[in-house]
Amino acid sequence: MFPARLRFAKSVMVILIVITIAMIPFTLLLSRQFTEFASDEINRFNQDKVVQTANNMDFFLTNLKVFGINIYEDQRIQNWLMAKQQDIEAQQVADNAMKLYLTTQPFIRKSYLINFRSESVLDSAVGQVRFSQFEDQQILLDIKNHRQPFLRYFNHTVDKESYLALIYPSTPSRIDYYGYLVLLLNKEMLHERLLTNNLPNTINYVTDENGVVVIGNDEFPHGEEWKANAAALSSQEWTFHSYNRLQTLRGHIDLFNDKIVLNFSGLLLLLVLIAAWNATRTYRPIAKLYKLIQGRMDKHSDKPRSDEYSSGGEIHYIRDRVEFLLNSVDKMNHERTAHRDLIREEYLRQWILQGKRSRSIRETIDNESRLAQCPYLYLAVIRMESYHALCERYNFYSRKLLKFAMGNIASEIIRNEGWEMESVDLGTDHLVLLIGRQEETEFDYIPVIERVGEQIEVWLQISNVAASSRAVRADDDLRKLYDNVMELTMLKFVSGEDKVYMPDDLRLFAETYPPPASEMLLDKIIDAVRLGKTEDVSASLERLFLQLQNLTHEKLKLQLIFITYSLFKAFSKLKAVQNEHNILLLLESFDTLQQYRTWLEKLIQEVSDKINVPVGNGRKNELASEIAQYAKDHLNDPMLTQEQIASHLSLSYSYVRSVFKEVHGITLADFILEERLRFAMELLLHTKSAIPDIAEKSGFQSKSYFFTVFKKKTGLTPNEYRLTQKSKRLWTESEDREVRAHTKSSQTE
Repeated sequence: MFPARLRFAKSVMVILIVITIAMIPFTLLLSRQFTEFASDEINRFNQDKVVQTANNMDFFLTNLKVFGINIYEDQRIQNWLMAKQQDIEAQQVADNAMKLYLTTQPFIRKSYLINFRSESVLDSAVGQVRFSQFEDQQILLDIKNHRQPFLRYFNHTVDKESYLALIYPSTPSRIDYYGYLVLLLNKEMLHERLLTNNLPNTINYVTDENGVVVIGNDEFPHGEEWKANAAALSSQEWTFHSYNRLQTLRGHIDLFNDKIVLNFSGLLLLLVLIAAWNATRTYRPIAKLYKLIQGRMDKHSDKPRSDEYSSGGEIHYIRDRVEFLLNSVDKMNHERTAHRDLIREEYLRQWILQGKRSRSIRETIDNESRLAQCPYLYLAVIRMESYHALCERYNFYSRKLLKFAMGNIASEIIRNEGWEMESVDLGTDHLVLLIGRQEETEFDYIPVIERVGEQIEVWLQISNVAASSRAVRADDDLRKLYDNVMELTMLKFVSGEDKVYMPDDLRLFAETYPPPASEMLLDKIIDAVRLGKTEDVSASLERLFLQLQNLTHEKLKLQLIFITYSLFKAFSKLKAVQNEHNILLLLESFDTLQQYRTWLEKLIQEVSDKINVPVGNGRKNELASEIAQYAKDHLNDPMLTQEQIASHLSLSYSYVRSVFKEVHGITLADFILEERLRFAMELLLHTKSAIPDIAEKSGFQSKSYFFTVFKKKTGLTPNEYRLTQKSKRLWTESEDREVRAHTKSSQTE
């Protein structure tokens, strides 16, 4: 890997080269564009000035024509022009009038008043002379021969001096007049006053329609380039020409281009200095950051630094580490979100299983859920039918995902109604929904729950039965409510109706089918089946049917309904039970009590065989995981027993215990106790909850029992354990701070 300074110098050099390469063509392009722009602007300016000069001259010459007409039409002038013979008085008056006119117009060098009757000329310069004595015989010939156009200026030379001449009158009809006025204009004055723009290196002149110069001169120095501009004089059909020396224009433009290049060179130098300074300023913190990250994180890298970052340098190294940190932060945020969801679900599970809200449960629910904002709560249960078939089709984790999907479907439907909802998986064949509402009406509530069950069956292909409580308050006993609603979901075995079962249905069932006097005997039969005690089952059945034989037909029917319902409820997850959906229709198929007994004995035998059938090794691992997960989900339930777990799985107690110990190497009872103690330790370390509250959350039935087993496990009381662990944590944090301070001081040095 290149040394840091060499790599830095290389980077700076690359930046300087890039800036220089980028600036040079830009400067040349700007210079070229300025040259073109300046040339265009100068040409436009010159053309505008030429047009303006041409218009001014045209205007002046036109006014001069009008001035001459006024002279010609003057009565004093006309009297002399029309005289048939010489008249001294008329001559004097005309001469005075003419001189008066000429004093007002300095561009007129002199004028002629020509009288063809008296053959005399009144010259403003010499006075009256005869035609024979008149020095400008050419003008007399031009007038006689009508050589000049109508009211047009023309070149006229007298004694080798050139003038612009204008003859009055001069009409297209070529009619002979006896008197004429001739005005001779001073070309030099016209050129000086009208054509000269006081700009050096400029040549201006005017040409007639034939290209002959009438004002100015068209002589140019040899070996030079000129820029031409022209404009027409409409009244005379003349053209005004203006030429500017290109060498002078180019000199000014080149001078300005040199200034542009010089300024851009200075700017380039300034940018180079700024780039070098900025690179140095930028590199230093990067180098420091590189060293800091290297010192903190290289010890966790699996690759040597020289192999890992030989080509990318510090930036590649920092980017790699930043990506690593960002990925770690994303992972932590994801885990934090998942952890929050798990905490919320755990406290909801505690709330349901314990029945009442403790202070910590209330605080967590208030912070993490909107249920606390709702004055009324409903507890609904969605129980999956044909659960045994689902267990055969899906493993334990897949079934959890199915229940998660059921919760999402329910959440989507219920929250669209503007209600709040939380779903809780208690690790069995059903999902609990806690629904918060602002009102306690049922007419709009029951259809929504029905729609939830329908959509679950449509999307997940899971038949289900739904039951719900009425509106309750948050301080009511949710455990009792939960048990009642679970009982409601079993009523479908009786009627087979697809509906949302409500508390009225359970009350009606209790009134219609009261428990028999032999209820305790029925419980013994169910317990014996679960324990696999065949002889006890047969003996209890014999005694049960002896009692049933003495009942009337009506009472017998009610007792049989209750007996069948109790068995179906106890073994609801087995396939043999789930195949029957309507107890009333089932009983109608039996004509005698003996037929019912035969069917019942067959059912009990099938159930007994099913719950004691051993499973393969792969299934044992899954079964042990499901047992452990159910136990963890119900740790805060003080009534959790091994029998409850076996009932949940529809297996015998002894088989559940043996499978769990075979897989985990620990008895199920010890596992439950260990998990409760571990959970209690977590609460002692990470919460400020009181010891009795922690004992209750951990599922211990009494504080004294909690103290006893905790001290036996750790050798400390719960309070001593909390203080000891807190002291250890404070000492560790202090030691870490000292190490970080020492590392920082070393890096500074």
